[in-house]
Formats: sequence, C-alpha cells, structure tokens
Amino acid sequence: MVILIATIVIVLIGVIVGAGLVYAGKKFFVPVDEREAAVRECLPGNNCGACGYAGCDAMAAAIVAGDAPVNGCPVGGAVCAEKIGGIMGKEAQILERQVAFVRCKGTCDNTKKQGNYVGVTDCRAAALGGVNVGECDYGCMGLGSCVDVCPQGAITLVDGVAQVDPRKCVACGLCVKACPKGLIELIPESKHVVVQCRNKDRGPLVKKVCSAGCIGCTLCVKQCESDAIHMEGNVAKINYDNCTQCGKCAEKCPSKVITRTTAPVQEKKGEEKMEKRNQAAKLLIGLVVVVLAVLLLGGIVGGEKLLLRLTRTTPLTRADITYKTVAAPDPSSKDGTINAADWQAAYPEIVATMWDNKKNDYILDYLEQDSYLVNIYENFGFAKEYGSARGHEYCLEDVNNTARPHGKANCLTCKTPNFAKLVNDQGVSAYKMSFEEAYKLMEESVSCYTCHGNDAGEKGKLVITHSYVNKALKDNVSKIDAATLSCGQCHIEYYFTPEDAETMMPYGSVEEMTPEAILAYYDNMVLPDGTVGFSDFTQPSTGAKMLKAQHPEMETFLTGKHAKLLNCADCHMPLEETEKGTVYHSHLLVSPLENETLLKSCATCHKDEDMKARVKGIQKKVTARETEVGKKLSDFKDALAAAVTEGAMSETELDAVRKLYRDAQWFFDFCYVENAEGAHNSELAYRCLDTAEKKIEEGLALLGK
Repeated sequence: MVILIATIVIVLIGVIVGAGLVYAGKKFFVPVDEREAAVRECLPGNNCGACGYAGCDAMAAAIVAGDAPVNGCPVGGAVCAEKIGGIMGKEAQILERQVAFVRCKGTCDNTKKQGNYVGVTDCRAAALGGVNVGECDYGCMGLGSCVDVCPQGAITLVDGVAQVDPRKCVACGLCVKACPKGLIELIPESKHVVVQCRNKDRGPLVKKVCSAGCIGCTLCVKQCESDAIHMEGNVAKINYDNCTQCGKCAEKCPSKVITRTTAPVQEKKGEEKMEKRNQAAKLLIGLVVVVLAVLLLGGIVGGEKLLLRLTRTTPLTRADITYKTVAAPDPSSKDGTINAADWQAAYPEIVATMWDNKKNDYILDYLEQDSYLVNIYENFGFAKEYGSARGHEYCLEDVNNTARPHGKANCLTCKTPNFAKLVNDQGVSAYKMSFEEAYKLMEESVSCYTCHGNDAGEKGKLVITHSYVNKALKDNVSKIDAATLSCGQCHIEYYFTPEDAETMMPYGSVEEMTPEAILAYYDNMVLPDGTVGFSDFTQPSTGAKMLKAQHPEMETFLTGKHAKLLNCADCHMPLEETEKGTVYHSHLLVSPLENETLLKSCATCHKDEDMKARVKGIQKKVTARETEVGKKLSDFKDALAAAVTEGAMSETELDAVRKLYRDAQWFFDFCYVENAEGAHNSELAYRCLDTAEKKIEEGLALLGK
C-alpha cells in the first residue's frame, strides 16, 4: 500500500509540474526566427567553439543572420551542412571530414627523457617555463594539455605520446591550439600517409635524440611522382592536395617516420536514414526512462536497496560495503601474482581508482626546504636525495631512479608486490640479491597482491604478504585491525638485519611500538660480531653511530587515541557508490582534508568543528617546532664535530655526548619522517620533539656550551 501511495504521489507531482511548465512556456514565450531553431536542431550540440562562435546557439543565430556559412560547423560535417543548406535555401559546399593527427613518434622506446619532470602537468605551463621533458626539443611533452581540452575524449597518452582516435575526433581544433609544440594538425580523413615527426634539425642531431625521427635524407621527395612531398627545415611535409596515397614514400623511408595510419573512413551512404532511426530510438528510450524512473522511485522495480540509495540521507558506512566473491583470474605476471589488470574485469571501479594514484605526482624536496637535514644526515643516502613520496604507482620507478645508493635487493621491499612474492618463494636469501638483478624481475608497483595476496576475490580478503610482519608480530598480528596492518606492512619503522640483510620490524607488539621502546631495542641488539648496539651509519665528523628512522605512520597511529575507533581505510580510502548501488572503498589514497566524504565522518565526534582548520593548525605548530628543533640538532652536531677535531675530550667523554646526539636525532627523526605532521598523534609528535630538545641541551652542557 505504501509503494502504491508513493507512486501515485510522484505521478501527481509530475503532472502538476508539467502543467506548470506548459503554462509558463506559453506565458513567457519570446518569438524567434523559426529558422534559427531549425538550424540549431541540425547542429550537433557540442558547444566546442571550433566554428569560431561561443556555442551552437550562437552559431545558429549567425547562420540565419548571414554572418556564417551553412557549412561552418566542422563537427557536423557534410550531413549537417546539407540540412542547414535546405533550411536556408542555399547550396552547401561539401567539405571532406578532417581528423587531428599528432606529428610525433617519440615514444619511450624511441627517445629518452631529460630527467624526471616534477611540476604542473600541463604542456603549455611547462613550455612557458622553458621546460622540455624529452631530449627532443620538438617532440611531444606528454603532459596531456591536448587530452584535457578534447571535448570528445578522443585523445589519450600512449607510451608518452598523445594519440588521436579518429573515430571520436570531430576536428574542433582545440587540441591544435593547445599544443605548444605545434605537433597537432588537422588532415583529411581519407589521407592515411603521414609524417610522424616535426624535428627540423639535421639528421645526426635527430638520431641522437630519437631513433624514429626524420633524418632529412630526401629519399621520400625523390620517390614521390606527384610532387606531394617536400622538405621544410630538414623534415618532410606532405601536401595532401597533390598526394595520391600511393605509399611509395613510406616504403622508402629508412627511419619509418612516414607511415600509413589505419584510421577508419566513415560510411557516408544512408546517413540520413540512420539518423532518423537514431532519433526514433532516442525518443523511445526517453519514454522508457521516464516510466522506469517513476517505478524505481516507488521501489517497484529496483527493490529496497535502490530505493534506499535514492533516498539516502546518512553517510555511507562500512556496513554498506558490497563484498563480492569471484573466481580468481589466471595471473598474467611471470611470478604468479595476480596484478591489477587481471582483476580489472571483476573490480573495475576499484582498479580504476587505484590507477588514479598516478595523479599524486608532486614531490617536495625536503633537503631544499629544510637545508639543515644535509648536515645531520652526513654520510647517509638521505643527504643526497630526500623528497616526499609520490603515489603508489611511482614506487618502483622512483626507487630505481633515486640518487640514494641501493646495493641490495632489500631496497625493493615495499615498492612492489613482486619482491614480496620473491621472498615468500625463495626465502631471506632474496634480500641479498643485487638490486639490479632483482629489479629486472619486478613487474608492477604497489598493487592488489600487496594487500590481498591472490585472494582479492574472496570478498576483498586482506592478506599479510610481507613475511617479516608475521615473523616479528607472531600472534599479535590478529590484535591489529587488518585494514591498518595492511598499510602498516610498509608504513612503519624497520631495519635490515646485520646477518641476512632481511627487512625486519624492531618490536613484537603494539606496546613495544613507542620511540622509547624501539630505541632500547636498537641499543641492546647483539650484533653478529658480539658487539652491542645497532646503527644505520657512522657519521665521519662526529664518530657517532647513528639511527635513521623510516616512516613510522603505523606506530604513531596505533599509539594514539584514534586507533581505538578508526583504521587506515576509514581515513584515507573514502567510500564510493556506483550507479547500481554498489558501495566500495576508493583506492585513490587521499588526505582526509582533501575529501568531503571523509571529513564528514569526523563529525561523529567533532560535531560542527572546522576539521580542516583544526588539523592544519596542528600541522603548522608541529612543523614549526620541527624546524626549531632541527636547527638546534644541526648546531649540536657541529659542536660535537668541533670537539672531536679539537681532541680536548677523552673518548669516554665524547661517547657520552655521541649517545645523546644519537638519541636526539632519533626522537627528532621519528617525528619528522612521519608523514602526517602531527595529525595522526599530535601528543607523540610534541613528546618526540621535546625529548630531542632535552637531549640536545644535555649534550651541549657536556660540551660546555
């Protein structure tokens, strides 16, 4: 009965609103030239501006006014021009459809990058700044300005070069204007012989930067019998008015930069008949949609779940998540890991959002921001390069390109699921492999296997794939929320064991995850040679045996108050809902401050408080305190180094100062390298910095400072 009443109410509302709209339409009707409406109906409605006018409405008005030709719409083509010509009583000159073409073949296999570009992902902005991503000054920058402006989604970046799908291209010309290199041009659709290069340098210079560039040999010019190809600044250029598409130039080209495209030619016959069918189909579909909308709103067809989704007033929760059981696909990876591409068919939304982590490509140079770090990290890799981490999609690429040394394969521990699989299959001996040898076996960055093993099809089951986690925590694994420990496999403090170079955690329980307990663990470790005390490196100027904290996000979070209520996924993986009502965790990892859905969940405890302002306030205070203590630590280091050089103090006296310096850096580092800047656990952040400052003051006192 409730459903019937709801349906009747919705139908009545529709009738009343419809009647009101009809009345308003007649009451406020403004007479216009009927031809303008008829012309507007013929135009495709893209509003792309390729015609030179603000949109299709403006174009229609201009045609009726005689200010624009009847064939002025490049998107509508011949069919559109003929219809408008009939309305206007003019003969339309039929122009061949054009498509955009990118004159560059400089893929990653054919040319090289000058370096890792870090900046605005926009070709025009980079070009204005004098930046050239690749070694070829004329080549595609691959930052996607053309992709962004294309209203049809006809352009994609493939292997570093823009590529146009001629079936989707409407020749609006926006990409031509957007390309700062002038690489994109419009060519007749029927012309399939193209020159995929615009480098005007001489052959030897071209060959140095691109193996697929035009070398200016002129063999194509000599081969052409229709005078259709000429050299413009050492690069071949085709005159399509003369070109017969014989393809002899492409056959003769030694660098294969002249090629035949496989762009499909659209069928022109019967287009009017097909368009009429399409219009009828659209009308029928529209009527069906209206009827279904009424029924679905009443819950008659969609059922309770869809009705709930349409009328939802409360935020999504974990209880709303749709867990699926699907058969595991056959792995395409050589080592048997089922990668993201393998799971895409079963979990399209999840995989798509995971790949979106490619958007997190910004790098902050910490050594430039906080120059004192170079001093306190003396003789360690982080003094050479230390930048903020990019998205998971870049892990494997970045560890390979870093300026920090990586002599062993253990550097790959948290960068790729393939290394976790290698350790699981081969044992701890995998850690001692050379980096180069192991890197050749790696296939993808952090991916599905990292958190799910090959069991993602079992309702998204979480699996600890890194052996050292189970080895260190043992039975305590089950005491930590799986959604937190899954991230904590990598976002932790760890070290490499002196005997096996194995990655290991310096604790066995949550209670032992404090910086004080971890420091005691390192101080009391018995090394293979019988000595006591683990260190990551020895600093030449001070003689101190130093520790380098990694990124103890899990330890910081678990020892704070929020761990009792939340896990990592709650704060960094927002719940999303598909059109079909499927609720899932987005795998685009974000800060809660950048996602309104996540911020709303804070209201459970914080009510109407401005959480952005609160958290940013904490982070501002913590980072300011880090800078204050970090500079003091650098001065302490210099004072200790001077004391060592002067030789006035005994080794016993110096060792006491060295221990205070080691401890001070440890507590400072534990806070500085933790990526939340106090947001995970502000009390711990302040405690670490206060402890570091106290150790610095004690050490300076021993030095008589």
